[in-house]
Amino acid sequence: MIVLVGCISHPTSAPQDGTLTSIQGKLIVSTGESKTAFNFRWRKSQPMDIVDLWGTMGSYRTRIELDGNSFTIKLPNGEQLNADDARTWIDSNLGANVPPTALVSWLMLRPIDAKRMKDPLYDVDGRLKAFSEFGWSISTSESTFRTGTPVPTRLRVTKHPISLDIRIRKWSFREAEEENSGI
Repeated sequence: MIVLVGCISHPTSAPQDGTLTSIQGKLIVSTGESKTAFNFRWRKSQPMDIVDLWGTMGSYRTRIELDGNSFTIKLPNGEQLNADDARTWIDSNLGANVPPTALVSWLMLRPIDAKRMKDPLYDVDGRLKAFSEFGWSISTSESTFRTGTPVPTRLRVTKHPISLDIRIRKWSFREAEEENSGI
């Protein structure tokens, strides 16, 4: 089983001082009474994002490559699934189509389209803590601070019958390069 884990006018959870380069953590997928756990590393690079997933002791390594709105799954047996085949595979293995391109924003606790966001919930400081989008509910229960800005360390993404519990162990950022004014 493989899981592929817009801006708003309110303050976001993304640090403003650097560019996200990677996220590492654990993903627990629950579908009814079944639970599966994966470790993951999500690397943001140009022109695509790369997500590596693996089970206990490094077993069942799978790679997901995201390029804009399309993605490819590379299975441990060497098989490669593109676009519609990958979506069909996800749907048949999970019972619902988990949108991997949406997870990029959701991991940062940002909606894809603020106009379509529903049920926003903010903390006492006005930071977004939960919302719904495309039938999925996204929420955070824990955050840590990176240069004064909170980033989620625990997220839950749900759409019956699927629940993704995401525990982020490490956020990595490249510090913003200072512009050379030529003076």
